Amino acid sequence: MSTIVKSNTSDIRTVGGLYGVDSAEMTTQWLLYKEKNESDAKFDYFAIKDIIRIKKLSGTTNAKKLTATHDVMYSKDDLYDAAPGDSSSGPYEVIFTYPWALEWSFSYDGNPNIDLTENTSKDTAKWVITPDWLQNLQSTDNFQLGTSWKAASAYPYTGLQISHVTEWHSAVEHMFDLNNTFNVGYNW
Repeated sequence: MSTIVKSNTSDIRTVGGLYGVDSAEMTTQWLLYKEKNESDAKFDYFAIKDIIRIKKLSGTTNAKKLTATHDVMYSKDDLYDAAPGDSSSGPYEVIFTYPWALEWSFSYDGNPNIDLTENTSKDTAKWVITPDWLQNLQSTDNFQLGTSWKAASAYPYTGLQISHVTEWHSAVEHMFDLNNTFNVGYNW
């Protein structure tokens, strides 16, 4: 049984735009799960639900790409799985099996393309999310990305670094990025 052991205490909100006018917003929330019923004496198992909302505030600016990276911070820990995988239509699913029974799904307007790259030697998962042809990403919907990893039980701490970058384009082809990077750590 997976239990939420930590979450953000307030939204992680990033705003920006061009020429001193805030025209775009990215808001992030996260939930950290720990598996309580695993039987592995060497590892404890964790998963994170990373919730990202992209919103246009004003003007002709549109979101054209979201890149999200989850990086297992400590060399003693190992990336286990990441989801959703490559897909171009919803609902997008996150399913973690053994030792978890953790899953969720989400839809997003316009069915954007999701490309996931997992690197088990570097213990990173990276999503590149782009809109369907002539669409934009901003919506009231949420992207809900998930990563699971195993942490060495001999060291009662673990962590994940999360980064998000949204690429915005204006009608006159000026560009700017919104980004945030933060660490999620846990001691048990």
